[in-house]
Amino acid sequence: CYAMAENIFAVTQSNGIKSLEGMAVASCGKAIPGVSILIRKDGKDVTSTGGIGDIMIKSSSMSRKIGDNDFYGYYCTGDLGFMSNDELYVVGRDKDCFTSFGNNVYPHIVEQSLNNILNVIPGRSCCFNIPSQDIGTNRVGVLVETDDVQYSDDIKRNISGIMKELFDISPFIYVEKRNFLIKTSSGKVSRSATKDKIDTRDRILLCVNDFLKFKRKSCLTNSEDRLHSSGLLDSMDMLELILFLEKTLNIQLNKDKLNSLKIDMSLIDNVNGIIDMLV
Repeated sequence: CYAMAENIFAVTQSNGIKSLEGMAVASCGKAIPGVSILIRKDGKDVTSTGGIGDIMIKSSSMSRKIGDNDFYGYYCTGDLGFMSNDELYVVGRDKDCFTSFGNNVYPHIVEQSLNNILNVIPGRSCCFNIPSQDIGTNRVGVLVETDDVQYSDDIKRNISGIMKELFDISPFIYVEKRNFLIKTSSGKVSRSATKDKIDTRDRILLCVNDFLKFKRKSCLTNSEDRLHSSGLLDSMDMLELILFLEKTLNIQLNKDKLNSLKIDMSLIDNVNGIIDMLV
């Protein structure tokens, strides 16, 4: 079913799992008695045409009029979806959706389409926008988690094929180990926080390589390359690196986790480890 606190009770009720052919989204069922659903796109009612737009509801169970009531008295839920055979299909939150080269991208649908890829952990995928001033639009970023990083190249090829076939999109693909992706306390994928984590990692990797160049050391090729255990940096170099990162990037490592009396270098032996130690 589809429900929300603003409506006090449910909006729809379904009889079993139903989906439309070629779409990675399930039906939420038909509106329950006393509830009316309308789909708005570009200021027009597209409910009967099956177009994707803002999901808006009018209900006898709402305790008061709230929010956006300027469209025939309907409340805007903040979700996007469409109606088919009087059943509601939700494709995601309006704030998470974006355009790329003129095409609408619905992260929830993209993420659902990646769940069955071999060696990808189901439910551990994330789709987000990457703004590009150079081309004047958003590029698409896709992150998935796996327990078998040795198959990363195969995973990327499979994702590229699916994204091209289903959405005509060529995304930036990130294949990470389990638990890299960030979820909210309610278990939902936090796309913005995951994207920020990737951005932070890229900044730290660049900064670490600047430090290594200054030390006349070999640069890292990725965030898993070892700094201390490989012999690239000694303990004093590692302490100097921490201070350099904190000052240059205005970040702070959790000294309690590191143990200020004797820092465990294994915790910050690579860029991913450094990220995990951020306050």
